[in-house]
Amino acid sequence: MSSVAPTRQDVQMQLAEKAQRNPEFRKALLADPKAALAEEFGIPALPTDLDVIVLEESTDQLYLVIPAGDRESPQSEQPSMVDTRWI
Repeated sequence: MSSVAPTRQDVQMQLAEKAQRNPEFRKALLADPKAALAEEFGIPALPTDLDVIVLEESTDQLYLVIPAGDRESPQSEQPSMVDTRWI
């Protein structure tokens, strides 16, 4: 039996839903995203070279995040949406 790794979108959706339901988690995620994510995923820490930015949308703001990668590269060659080093 093989398990499929969650996509980045799956992880983001789960985190957003938890932040919506849990005010303390939301506050921790906004204050120190790396510590909140490390605790959520049960790992000692996220890599020091990884920047994590959490933004809170409002009714008059919308944030669009586009994946990194060379526009000339086929989708299959672009980096994975979820880096399994930290989840």
